[in-house]
Amino acid sequence: MYLGECSIRVLRGYIGGLQHLDHLGAIELVSEPEFGGFHEWVRKKYGFHESTSGWCNMLLSAETVANGFHDVEAHALKQFFKDLEEFRSQ
Repeated sequence: MYLGECSIRVLRGYIGGLQHLDHLGAIELVSEPEFGGFHEWVRKKYGFHESTSGWCNMLLSAETVANGFHDVEAHALKQFFKDLEEFRSQ
C-alpha cells in the first residue's frame, strides 16, 4: 500500500527514509521493524561471504539464482517478509 509497486528496492528506500527521519528527530519510530543483525543473518542463510551489500541486494541475488530474472523484485519482496518473520522468531 505504501510502496506503490511490488519492489524490494522500493521497500528498502521506504525503510531507509523512515529510519533517517527518526534519526533527525522528525518522527519517532517504535522498535518495529527490528533489523539489528538482519544483514548478517541473511548472509549466513544464503551463504554469502560478507554482508556489506546489505539484506536487499543479498535477497535480490538469491532470488535471481532461484527464479532467474522473472519478476525478481516481487519474489525478493515476498521472501523478505518470510525471512524477517523467521529472523524474529529465533
